[in-house]
Amino acid sequence: SLLTALITGGKNLVMILPMLGIGLAMPLANIIGTNVQKKKYDESLVQREAAYKQRLEKERARLKKLAEEQRAVLEKTYPVLEKLTRSAKTQDKLLWSRRPHDEDFLSLRLGSGSEAPAFKIEPPKSANEAEPLMALPQKLAAEFWEIPNVPRLLPLAQSGSLAISGRIPAA
Repeated sequence: SLLTALITGGKNLVMILPMLGIGLAMPLANIIGTNVQKKKYDESLVQREAAYKQRLEKERARLKKLAEEQRAVLEKTYPVLEKLTRSAKTQDKLLWSRRPHDEDFLSLRLGSGSEAPAFKIEPPKSANEAEPLMALPQKLAAEFWEIPNVPRLLPLAQSGSLAISGRIPAA
């Protein structure tokens, strides 16, 4: 067509040049539009990931606070030997706080260890396990699977007896 217009002396050139311009501009506009949309989509994914990670950090702080509260309650309820000895010497009311009808009556603190949390953690489930963000809540739940350094108890009322063996350390 362009060749024909040049051969015929340019009579159709006025029609062909705008059509040629439109023919080139349309694919170029389509490519530019696609690139702009892809860039916006990629930016929205980055924002989504950042917002999700921020939400998980808030959840981590909440779970950490719950774990610390559980540890503090257990430490107060079942103090270490030094605090218990002090309570006995000062005849603190803590010494007489357990009654036979209490669930933890005759519970003996053996030391400290790890324990399951009193709160429930349920990470979200997804049909798309390949989603890269799905590993993050699972990892968060694993962090709080157990709470370390909490009082470990032996319920003497249920066990009946306890035998301790070994050498008595020199005083």
